[in-house]
Amino acid sequence: MEAISRRNQKKKMEFLKYWTPEKWQPDMDAVWSHLEKYPAAKIGMVGFCWGTWAIWHESARNNKKFSCGVNFHPSVNIEILQGRKIEDLAEKLLNPMLMAPCKGDHASLQENGASHEIMKKNSLGSEYIPFPSMNHGFVSQGDVSDKEILTCVTKAMDSSYAFLEKHMKQ
Repeated sequence: MEAISRRNQKKKMEFLKYWTPEKWQPDMDAVWSHLEKYPAAKIGMVGFCWGTWAIWHESARNNKKFSCGVNFHPSVNIEILQGRKIEDLAEKLLNPMLMAPCKGDHASLQENGASHEIMKKNSLGSEYIPFPSMNHGFVSQGDVSDKEILTCVTKAMDSSYAFLEKHMKQ
């Protein structure tokens, strides 16, 4: 079983190194083109884990396409696997972000970490709601029969609704 787990981990790392923004951004271009057919007043993006990395890259290149991003248990540290720095991408963000890091997420993404300090300096209206007692993935995969997890998921959802409403008002 351990050999399978190591092999799966190796495959995941190979995939993450291969699947660079240059490979997936044409798919996002198709999404943006499709959305232009159905004009919305404003668009917000919500991501979990690797999805937060995509939101950050889209913010850095297409800030006019969406208003803000919500980032649960962010895995922007994919940047490191691809030979780049998280903080360099944080410097390029052009949209406000709600960050909800949890236990085990990269130090730069934690409250008062290097990326948080960059977001504060850039004054885009980003907010942080840390969940230091929660495991990575708790919002989308947590067992809400556990009272502490339910409380944190509720706080995360309520915070995201308020953040989206604040940044997407007409």
